[in-house]
Amino acid sequence: MLTPPIYRVISYFNGSSISLSSIHPFSYDTREIQRLGIQVVISLLEEIEAPCFVKKVIPNHVKHYYYSLKDSSEQMIEKYHDSIFTHLYNSLERGKNVLLHCRNGESLCVAILIGFFIQCARWGEKYLICDYLNTIPKYFDKWTDSFLYYIEYNYPPTKLRYEFKQQLYDYERKILSDEED
Repeated sequence: MLTPPIYRVISYFNGSSISLSSIHPFSYDTREIQRLGIQVVISLLEEIEAPCFVKKVIPNHVKHYYYSLKDSSEQMIEKYHDSIFTHLYNSLERGKNVLLHCRNGESLCVAILIGFFIQCARWGEKYLICDYLNTIPKYFDKWTDSFLYYIEYNYPPTKLRYEFKQQLYDYERKILSDEED
């Protein structure tokens, strides 16, 4: 059975981390989740895939959050931000290792992670993403591009959809305009 690789994208001050992967529910080995000490899994899967994935892949001791999202150009991701970001933030604050994944692991989970980084930058939670913010200057005019650059470097399968990137630009504009008010 071929197991897709899990890439640890970023580690935090308290030892917690976020990893990304393309986890197809029919071809995954749970040992990789255990080996990396994953304690929280956030699944961004279509409804038809989720039950099989949870039953076959996620060990009972791992907390699982499921969001019915489709990795397609029509998917609007911002309406899920608050809930997903809350789970990510709370898990990291508690020192938990998080696996954020979608079906192909190339675009949707990457877009959600970039949105989370943008939100953290707005909150001033630089310590959460200190590995990135304190060591790599903002190379681009937009946070979206800067975070994408970082993720592409650490997560080779990244292929962010054009539509998701446009949504992230819109989200970043909204976040920055809220900050100015």
